[in-house]
Amino acid sequence: MAPERAQDGRLRVILREVAASDYGRRHRLHEVGSYADFARRVPIVDYDALVPWIDRVAAGEQDVLSLGRVLALEPTGGSSGTAKWIPFTRPFVSEIARATSAWLADLHTSRPELRGTRSYWAISPAVRRERVTSGGVRLGLDSDADYFGAFARWAIEHLWAVPQNVATSPTIDVWRERTCLALLAASDLGLISVWSPSFLTLLLREIESHLGEYLARLPAARARDIQQALAAAGAFSVRALWPRLALVSSWTSGSATLLVPALERYLAGVPLQPKGLIATEGIVSFPLDGEQGAVLAVGSHFLEFLDLEGNGRDVRRAHELREGAHYSPILTASNGLVRYHLKDVVRCVGHTAATPRVVFEGRLDRTSDLAGEKLTEVLVRQIIVDASAALGIAPRFVLLAPELLPPRYVLYVEADAAAVQCEQLGRLVETALRATHHYDYCRALGQLGPLEVVSVHEGHAMYLRELVLRGRKLGDIKPTALETSTGWREVLTPRPVPQTASDTPPP
Repeated sequence: MAPERAQDGRLRVILREVAASDYGRRHRLHEVGSYADFARRVPIVDYDALVPWIDRVAAGEQDVLSLGRVLALEPTGGSSGTAKWIPFTRPFVSEIARATSAWLADLHTSRPELRGTRSYWAISPAVRRERVTSGGVRLGLDSDADYFGAFARWAIEHLWAVPQNVATSPTIDVWRERTCLALLAASDLGLISVWSPSFLTLLLREIESHLGEYLARLPAARARDIQQALAAAGAFSVRALWPRLALVSSWTSGSATLLVPALERYLAGVPLQPKGLIATEGIVSFPLDGEQGAVLAVGSHFLEFLDLEGNGRDVRRAHELREGAHYSPILTASNGLVRYHLKDVVRCVGHTAATPRVVFEGRLDRTSDLAGEKLTEVLVRQIIVDASAALGIAPRFVLLAPELLPPRYVLYVEADAAAVQCEQLGRLVETALRATHHYDYCRALGQLGPLEVVSVHEGHAMYLRELVLRGRKLGDIKPTALETSTGWREVLTPRPVPQTASDTPPP
């Protein structure tokens, strides 16, 4: 079906779900007769504008943003680090399933070797707690399988390599141990789907570091098979652990570009498929095997896009995207998020039939501005990618973050490189930053000090641990090259705890 016709149909269906809600009546959605009416009548909003409405949903009110029962409020993280709660309704779950089922169908058609294998899915928080709002609305979905259609949901639940009850582990450490043990036991693992490359890299590093301990807890035959495969391979790799592994699905664009090399060290030829733009708020695109970018999910939600090439205020429909241009998606979905601005940045890289394909490039609202320098995540990520390539190094972890005393930026780096190369990386990044007007002006005035380079160890693990402590869920933490908050030196380079007399070992 042509994308314009598909989108017209989706808009009509979604308006039927939301027009009679309180929000729909506020904007007289029942009077909408065309897209032009819709765009004229309904404002583009962000999460902050919907907070009073979502608070009413959490309090147990019915038919606030959409009609019918809200299954759950699913958490997602904002750029400020505060939690956002997205309503999940049965029609909204069906919209998501339209895209995820199409992705799985394409995947299993193009890769028949996946048939008869099990999968590992990392979608929700590693450690979940059952909670409800004061109005009795569940916080978080019952199962990760709820993101898929009925048949796919049945198949996934029966072919899950890691049991869902692992998510009820009391701590992250217990969750990690149980997850690694279940994965190692799955000799028929065929697909791994995670959000961030670093999520899987950390799991594989845990298995590599404690392999002997894990093997001792496996059935003898399985442990022997792994040992023999590793000996034959001559190196630790996923091929030796899981001979039927056909594909790993992960973010690879935006700042995830910086995290891919560390994961690929373990993959040893296992294909890595980039994910589309999938958010808790909805699905913008999903991948097709062998295609660059991800095709717009025109059969799921209604999609509009702010055109970032001009004044940033012009709105394009899905079928109007031009190859090479940058856009920011606006979703309309049956859960009541109507003309909801995602504030992501995508670039159109081509078309499949008439439907555009896009690549995620970064966040529109992730900007650091201590003194007027206005550094964006997209800019910083590209500078770091270019500088790393110029030096021929592939950092396992790299993050630019502001510091206040004195005001300056710190580049935290973890890489298999000499200290002098890390310093060179810092100099190249500083030079590129000074090529931008606002940063150079702040440096020239002395408002910002010189960029500082700090080497870190286990940077990803410490970064993720800190964000989880701040209330973020692992599956919701998107890779970034730029932090906008301060205080990361204490997190990434923790000071050793001084020994007391009772701690000191006897001579």
